[in-house]
Amino acid sequence: MTVRLALVPLLAVAAAVLVVSGAAKLRGPADARQAFRRLGIPREREAVAALSLVELAAGVAALVAPVAAVGAAVALLYLAFAAAGERQRRLHGVVSCGCLGAIATEPSRIHAVLNLGLAACAALAALAGTPAAASYALGHPGAALALVAGIATGTLLVVAALAYLPVTLTAYRGADEPA
Repeated sequence: MTVRLALVPLLAVAAAVLVVSGAAKLRGPADARQAFRRLGIPREREAVAALSLVELAAGVAALVAPVAAVGAAVALLYLAFAAAGERQRRLHGVVSCGCLGAIATEPSRIHAVLNLGLAACAALAALAGTPAAASYALGHPGAALALVAGIATGTLLVVAALAYLPVTLTAYRGADEPA
C-alpha cells in the first residue's frame, strides 16, 4: 500500500468532520456566534454562515476531488481552528467554541491536538496527491464498504472526542485540572 492510498481514509475523515461541523453550525449557530463575538469577529451572524458554507464546500470537495489546493484549504481551515480554539481557551468563561453547532464543545488541548492532527493529514494528502475517497470506492467495490465504514467510524470518533472527551477527562481529574 502506498502512502497515497493510506491517506485516503485520513483525508476523508478530515473532510467528513468539516461537513458535520459546517452543517451543525448552520443548524445551530448560537454557540459559534457567541464564540465569534468573544473573539472580536464582526458581523458574527454572517461570518458563522460563511464559515459553515466554506467548511461544507471544502469537505465535499475533499471527498470527491481532493486536488492539492483542496487539501491545502482543508489543512488551513484546521490550522485556523486550532489557533482560534487556543485563543478561546485562554479567555475566561468560554463554554463552547461553537464548532459543532448546538453541541457545546469546550475549547481544550485535546481539541487543539485533534485540529492539528487533521491539518497534518490534509497537508500530507495534498502533498502526496491522494485520490478521492469517492473515486477510490467506486474503483474498488470490494473495499468500498470497509472504506465507507472506516470513514464513518473515524468521523464519529473525532466528533465524539471533540464534544465529550475534554468534559469527561475534566470530570475524572477534577475541575481544577484543564484537559
